Formats: sequence, structure tokens, C-alpha cells
Amino acid sequence: MRQNNKVIETKDHIKQLISYFGEKKVFTTKNLEAYYISREGSIKRNTLNWRVHYLIEKGILTRTGRGQFIVGNDKAFEPVVSPMIKNLDRHLKKSFPFLKYCLWDTEQIRGLSQHLPSLKLTIVDVERDGTESVFHNLQDKYKNVYMMPDQEVMNIYVIRSKNPIIVKVLVSEAPVYELGGITTASIEKILVDVFFEEEFVSLHGSEMLHIFTNAFERYPINTGKMLRYADRKRKKAELKKFLISNKLAAK
Repeated sequence: MRQNNKVIETKDHIKQLISYFGEKKVFTTKNLEAYYISREGSIKRNTLNWRVHYLIEKGILTRTGRGQFIVGNDKAFEPVVSPMIKNLDRHLKKSFPFLKYCLWDTEQIRGLSQHLPSLKLTIVDVERDGTESVFHNLQDKYKNVYMMPDQEVMNIYVIRSKNPIIVKVLVSEAPVYELGGITTASIEKILVDVFFEEEFVSLHGSEMLHIFTNAFERYPINTGKMLRYADRKRKKAELKKFLISNKLAAK
């Protein structure tokens, strides 16, 4: 190993780095560069890149986006697929074998929330051309199926329903997660949807911050992926402002 990289092998260095960045939610390559310059006077770009690679490989840092990191090697979010989602997936594969869709429900965020309402929503995101067909198809098989309900419909009908299913448009390039052959939502998609969609308005405010803070503390969140998805919804600026103002993302 080259001499100028030996610094990262020492236990003292690792402790200092963790202590320095540990209180920060997310930091960047520029922050790391400034950290080393403050201690060593200068650092070459190749040396910095090598150290970043080493620290990630050893589990000391986790990459959360392009040029963004957190301290530690957090366990990735693994969605739990409910019996309802499994049932829906079997039905949709049989009825619409070539259709793209994503299935998830509010149980995915129950452990992140403080006061999540007892209402359990199942979300069926479907590519645009198939939303109406899927909606009518599911109405024939399941009770309480709604298509893109606005806040009035949510308040009058959906919240009074038992196990409602909501059919929505699947945004192109949405960050999904494949689990056992079922396409469900990644943590990045869940957070963006909870932040913006009509059915989650009741979670706005302190509860929303609680959900995001818990998610960022427990899992490595790819903020770049989140912002790209939010951009597809034309909401990138709003989400970025929220993340930065609550110290969940670097400026």
C-alpha cells in the first residue's frame, strides 16, 4: 500500500472521522476533501478517491447518492410483502401478463411513523395506459377500489373503507424493488409518494418529518434516486428544500 494511504488504516483516524461526520446526516466528497485538507494540508484527488473506496469497502461509509455518504454500513431496507399484495400480484399477472405495475401498502411505513392512522392502504401503481382497465378489473374482484382519489374522496369514502385499494399511475423510471418476483416499492419511492400524494396529506407536518428522520437513521437512502423520482413528478425543488432544511441531505 502506498505511504499516503496508510493514514486510513489507523484506528485513531477511523475514530476521528466517525466523530467528525457522525453527527451529520449526509455529507459529500467535498466535505471529505475539506476534512483531509484541514488535517494534512492537501490531498490529491486520486488519493481521496482511493480512501473513499477503501472506507466504503470496509463498511465505514455507505454511499447514499452520487458523491454523498453517511457514516456506517446500515442494513438496506427490505419491504415486507403482505398476503394482499401477493394475491394482487397473482391476479394481475394472470389478467394483465404484459403490464408494468408496482404494489405496496402502508404497512411498509408503520415502523417509521409515530402516529400512523389505523387505515391500511394498498397502492397499485400501473403504467398509464392500463390504469382504467386495472381499476375496473379489480372492482370486479375486490371491494373498496378507488382510482386516483382526491382529498374529498379520501375523506368521505376511502378512510371509511375496509382495506381500500388505490389505483394510480406508475411514473416512468420510478425506483422499484423486486422481491420474489413481485415488483414493490423501494424506500426512495415510498418516501417520495408519502411526501407528495393526496392519500398521505394527514401525515404532513411533524409526522412526515418523523417518518423521514427514522428512515434516514435506519437505512442507507439514495437521495439522488429520490430526487430523480421527485423530478419526474415535477416536485424536485420542494423535496430538496425539505431534505436540506431538516439536515437529511447536503446542500
